Amino acid sequence: MGSGVDGFVSIWIDCQKDATGTKKCKDSIRYPRLHFFVIGRTHSATAPTSAASPMSRGCSHNNNIIYLGTTTNKVERTMCKWCAGYCPTFREFYRGLSPNVKADVLKACQKDGRALQHAAPNLQDDYDVVLASVKQYGGALRFASPSLQDNRHIVEAAVLQHDKYYDRARAQGADATVYASKRAMQDRIVLLALAQRRPQDAMKRIKGTELENNLEMVMTAITAPGGARALAMASSGMRDSENVVLAALQAGVAMNKAHYKSAPAAGLLNCISKRLLNDKPFVLRVVSLLEELPSAISSALRNDRDVAVAGVQKEGGSLRNAGEAPRRDRMVCLAAVRSSGEALQFSALRDDEEVVMAAVQNCGTALRFASPELRDNKQIVLAAVEQTGIALRWASCRLKSDREVVLVALENHKTEAWSRKPFTSVLTHASQDLRADRGLVLSAVSVHGEEIQWASGELKADFEVALNAASNGDVFQQLPLHFRDNKPIVLVAVSRRHDALQHASERLKADIDVAKTAVEFSPLSLQYAAESCKADRGVVLVAVQNVSCWMDRIFKEIPESFKSDREFILDSLRMLEADSSNTTRILKYASDTLRQDPQFAFAAIRTANVHSRPLSFMSANLKADRRLNLAAVQKYGYALREAPDEMRDDREVVLTALRTSSCLQFASARLRDDFDLVEVAVASSPSSLEHASLRLRGDVRLVMTALARSTGSLYFALRHASGGIKADQRFMLECVEKDGLTLEIASPKLRCNREIALAAVKSNACALHYVSEDLKHDEEVLIAAMQDGANKRSLFFDTYVPEAMRNNRSIVLAAVRGAGESLRFASSAFRKDPEIVLSAIETYGEAFRYADDSLKSNRQVVVNAIQRNPVSLSFASDELKRDRSLRMAALSSNGDVLAGITDGVETDRELILTAVRNLKDETVPGAKQFLKFVAPHLRNDRGVVLELVKRRGQALWSVPDKFKGDEAVVMTAIHNYPAALSAAALRFRKDKDLVMEAARKDGTVLRVASRELQVDEEVALAAVTSAGQALQFVPRAARTKAMALAAIKQNKKEASKFVPWFLKEEREVAVALGLAKFSNHDIVKFAMGAKDGRYIVP
Repeated sequence: MGSGVDGFVSIWIDCQKDATGTKKCKDSIRYPRLHFFVIGRTHSATAPTSAASPMSRGCSHNNNIIYLGTTTNKVERTMCKWCAGYCPTFREFYRGLSPNVKADVLKACQKDGRALQHAAPNLQDDYDVVLASVKQYGGALRFASPSLQDNRHIVEAAVLQHDKYYDRARAQGADATVYASKRAMQDRIVLLALAQRRPQDAMKRIKGTELENNLEMVMTAITAPGGARALAMASSGMRDSENVVLAALQAGVAMNKAHYKSAPAAGLLNCISKRLLNDKPFVLRVVSLLEELPSAISSALRNDRDVAVAGVQKEGGSLRNAGEAPRRDRMVCLAAVRSSGEALQFSALRDDEEVVMAAVQNCGTALRFASPELRDNKQIVLAAVEQTGIALRWASCRLKSDREVVLVALENHKTEAWSRKPFTSVLTHASQDLRADRGLVLSAVSVHGEEIQWASGELKADFEVALNAASNGDVFQQLPLHFRDNKPIVLVAVSRRHDALQHASERLKADIDVAKTAVEFSPLSLQYAAESCKADRGVVLVAVQNVSCWMDRIFKEIPESFKSDREFILDSLRMLEADSSNTTRILKYASDTLRQDPQFAFAAIRTANVHSRPLSFMSANLKADRRLNLAAVQKYGYALREAPDEMRDDREVVLTALRTSSCLQFASARLRDDFDLVEVAVASSPSSLEHASLRLRGDVRLVMTALARSTGSLYFALRHASGGIKADQRFMLECVEKDGLTLEIASPKLRCNREIALAAVKSNACALHYVSEDLKHDEEVLIAAMQDGANKRSLFFDTYVPEAMRNNRSIVLAAVRGAGESLRFASSAFRKDPEIVLSAIETYGEAFRYADDSLKSNRQVVVNAIQRNPVSLSFASDELKRDRSLRMAALSSNGDVLAGITDGVETDRELILTAVRNLKDETVPGAKQFLKFVAPHLRNDRGVVLELVKRRGQALWSVPDKFKGDEAVVMTAIHNYPAALSAAALRFRKDKDLVMEAARKDGTVLRVASRELQVDEEVALAAVTSAGQALQFVPRAARTKAMALAAIKQNKKEASKFVPWFLKEEREVAVALGLAKFSNHDIVKFAMGAKDGRYIVP
């Protein structure tokens, strides 16, 4: 090992050794660049130390480079990282550290615990150094002395820190338990720490010891994250304890993962005592917790009516685990099918009309489990197909021939089913006679075109039926062959599928209108068009405008003449002005003749996207043209990067560039030393100071200009200033008052200045990272940092506050007032302090989870916590969490608290209504999840549902299906949240007044409106006026000039994507879209325009 010297980077290297322990060095140097840098940059310092000598001998290293060094500036740090950055453990540089000095090693180990490996042996036996190392990296215990590997406090810290994933930790050599002594790993404190991190490993270790029956140990393990399964390893006495078993189940369910609620939960019940499985009160609590009837309980309780009802109310499918008696009990079966219609399959009452009706109203597909007699009952079948049209599949043959039943099924065929592959059809289950019914088939294909596949042969050949099918589905290839020469049908087809033009007739492949429509939807359709269309300027321009990433494919399809057509290339550049990648591709395909044309070069510079670097595609003599370079940098200053050296040294060219962009770095060295020019650059972009000459970076006038013009962090404006300015106390005081983080670039002396440190942390608390070590222990400085309102970060306390200051009550109080989550890092004594805990709750409601259990059981503290933040009740003791008055107080302030106090609340109608009236979460997922915490019978309570959708219309997605057809519920939901129309029954999507009301508030609801309303001009106009992008939901042929103008006015960027080419020919639409650009002769060219490609503006 070697020590650092000023100006020299000192690096520790582990060389490869042979079997005898002798270092094996090869003749060649494995890292020549790093060797050159380390050995060659000693400057005026002393000779290289022994740390570098192996490199000078050409040592072959094992990539394990650990680095303690004295890099003096950022250039050296960057160079070192560039040279050795590919070494896996090359992490950080430290300034002036020695492996023999405790303070230096301690600092290194706090940054990276693995640095302990390279500390001197006496420091590997130092308690403070090793403790700091294992707190940062648990696996560092392997480098500690044997005496400290036997120290329970050291081992506890290591176990608590290292990776909780056992296999990964062991593979990385980071498993602290491997390196701890056997005696330490038998210590109760260490095992408690292990139980928090790896509960199952801890339970294995205490097996057969006196700790096996220690309640604290077992409870710590099973309540740790992922520790529920550790119950299986507990002693028989622990598995016979109600509190232990319930805690394990609750811990698993709290993970909110499905696998904890099903198979593993059942597995836990399989390993508990038979006494508990026969204890009815206990089993009822388990059912309430797991929200299902588990199969592991005794046979007697599975046949118990109370237990069965409790289970199926939570989860109807739990009826499968009930005994024979509950399956024949009408009350139990009704409760089950009302919770989940699919539970009918487990019932013995499949021939009971009331039970089957309740099931199909909840889930239409439950019809398949009904008896044959009830599948022939029209009322039951109608209820099923009203819930989901696909239920027609299980109706009797008689009812499949009933026109009313089939129509209702078609109207209620869920859109979710349409996305399935293969397509799930309703018409395929109708009788042959009804498949030949023209009116019924038209209704079917108007909703989804794929239904035409099951229409009669005569109706498949019907033009109106085929047109409706093509308009509403991807069925062009399934239509009779004669329709491939039918222009209206082909126009619809090519606007829905990218390769539909391939299947059109040769006549229509040569039709200009068809080709334009096809390439507008999919530019690559140009490959299927006739050669005459590929040579049509209008068709090609439509393809160019709509292409995204396949411009090369387009230019391969079109004739070579277009690549020499000056107007075509310029029009293409104009249309794609916002797309730099495609304008670059267009210029790449321009002919050599155009690239040598100065007029074309000028026009390309004015027209093309600024980032496409048009001048770089021109000939060599044009690249050196001064006028062209001036024009280029005038539009985009960064064009100076592509300019030749003589242009970078031209003062006028560079000054012009600086007025549009921050590009001083591309100017010549001579101009970067020009004060007036650099002042212009710094005035527009303070960070340009970085690229000024060394002389000008020390000019006070330029630095002050940079500061005055800086709108963001002053750090970026100051970091390149000279060192003398950074040592000026008055100047730096002014800087840190504006931006505390500029303390990083202050001189070391000023970082020790208390006045400057206080000003910095008051401006930005994170500046505490840069103050001197002495000031980090200054109470006033720390409190000032905690009070910075702009830095309410939960990890601030843990990251920046020294260990020695964390027991200071004033500092902890200031920390939790700034960021309540800081309570998690406070000591246990402070977690018992009511003032500190309540202060934390005011800024972070969930901070109560970190409070001591004594406070969570203190009613007065919990009342005060709820007043500050109602979420606190979720973390109170179980007893207080079940207190109805506290529940009412919390829910009256924030209904979202319901998710954390579900035990018993879900069945209390008054509490549920109180929660509904005070919901705070306005997100769609929040509204959808609310009913998850409500009992099934209240989910079916119309009053509760009405109150919910009145405040959160988004909840219509999660209410029982029967309410999606309730007019009052749907109207209320849509009035609150228009997009809820997509969750309503299909018949509401045909209600013009309702859709109009929703579209005026949110035009995108047009997406789910019926086909008749999507083509209704009044409805469509209302929608696009509200949301321009709603134009995409209007069938292409129904889009009008008025709609296009209204959509463009509302949202030009989005609407422009959906304006069809035939509307872009309209002068007003073209002007509104900005497709018109004046040339030098006042000619406006419309790329999508009239047949001659241009209009004259009067």
